[in-house]
Amino acid sequence: MHENGKRVVKKVKLDPPGTQSLPQNLDIMQKLILQYSEKYKIGTERILELIEQLSGNFSDLQEVIENKKENILWTADDDLKLSSSKNKNDKNYKTLLSHKGQERIKERCLFKSILLPF
Repeated sequence: MHENGKRVVKKVKLDPPGTQSLPQNLDIMQKLILQYSEKYKIGTERILELIEQLSGNFSDLQEVIENKKENILWTADDDLKLSSSKNKNDKNYKTLLSHKGQERIKERCLFKSILLPF
């Protein structure tokens, strides 16, 4: 943007500390990823992969790393089953419900922007 031939820099107002602004959340996430990487001697790329498979849930990340609870990780096949579920009685949905639980299904739908028709 130019004003009278000069470059104008627009200042962006950030939310006060403690609110849910994106830059602050990214900073917190970056610190958490580095802490988990250092604590568990796992590369940051692997931590990011796990976070994606856990719908961004850091509590579940700890469960997977410490307790080898890998059944809560989401796969591409799981995502396909979830997104193609027609109703609560759908075989795929029931399987996911028994393995992942209702709360993790809700998290995954929000994380992946999956809209279920029920």
